Amino acid sequence: MRHSTFGEQLKLSLCLLKVPVQFLKPGPQTFAVGSALLLGCVLYVAVVLSPHGEASRRLSVLALSPTGKWLAGGTPEGNINIWDLQSASLPNKVVESVGKLNDLRFSKNSEYLAVADKNITLVPLSTGGEPHVVRSDEANYGSVRFSSDGRSLLTVNGKGAVMIIDLATGAANPGYCCTSIWGEVEFSPDGMQVLWAGHWPGVWDLRSNVLAGRLTKAREFMTFGPIVIDSTGQTIFMGSQDGRVYEWNLGTHNLLRKSQPQSGYVHTIAVLGQSGWVAYAARVAQSTCGAPRQARPRSLWERAQRAISSLTNLASEQRLGRSEGTWNFGI
Repeated sequence: MRHSTFGEQLKLSLCLLKVPVQFLKPGPQTFAVGSALLLGCVLYVAVVLSPHGEASRRLSVLALSPTGKWLAGGTPEGNINIWDLQSASLPNKVVESVGKLNDLRFSKNSEYLAVADKNITLVPLSTGGEPHVVRSDEANYGSVRFSSDGRSLLTVNGKGAVMIIDLATGAANPGYCCTSIWGEVEFSPDGMQVLWAGHWPGVWDLRSNVLAGRLTKAREFMTFGPIVIDSTGQTIFMGSQDGRVYEWNLGTHNLLRKSQPQSGYVHTIAVLGQSGWVAYAARVAQSTCGAPRQARPRSLWERAQRAISSLTNLASEQRLGRSEGTWNFGI
């Protein structure tokens, strides 16, 4: 999840988009990871967007481990904590960010946490060792993603250069230049391509080390931010500053569809299990929903439980009479 600014009180607009999403043999692990992702989104809403917390305690970046065991959160000032979701232990401060915190990401095996700020730092989780600085050039790194084998890290720096960093040596292999730092980068499921968002999203082929194609015909005025690839590895979803979610075919780079615009930048996208729905969230100044706000539960966990229940029921019943809609869950 990307960072946010907190100069004003904001509400979260959560939208559901019906798409023909396919799933490959979903099982208990898929359900567990999906539930953890949803819990992280709820915690982000409840903690980050709460108007009652002090600014220094608000989480601006969240990350969930692929196993669902760890939840990492960082404040704008760079105080990073980790929660063990399986033991319900108190958070332990792990590392102080160098400058503004931009991103947090766990490795595929959940053994490391990557911290992107002015530098890139790896925090070992399984051994409890000291954090290791991988890049110390203060290039202001944005989005970070681990490769499937955990040996390299995909990132974009403040100049918009997309690069792959060898975690053993810290050396950076130059890739595409240049995009924008506001916008995620992502490996394709087979690890053979790199995708980036920004003003002109595209795909880089790692086998031939050339630009494989663009997802838009020209540079867009509105920037694309979050990236999600479905479980088949064939469909790309990206959220835009224009309040829409765009869907492309990864193989042909053809635009398949886009959602109706909503107020606010799209900051988060998630595929909701086997329901065929894609959820996307945007920060808005005013609620776009007509439903009255429910009484606030007293605890964070009660808020999370209520929101998860509402979203789960909505997705499972598929009780929408149109292709898409917008709800606020009153967290």
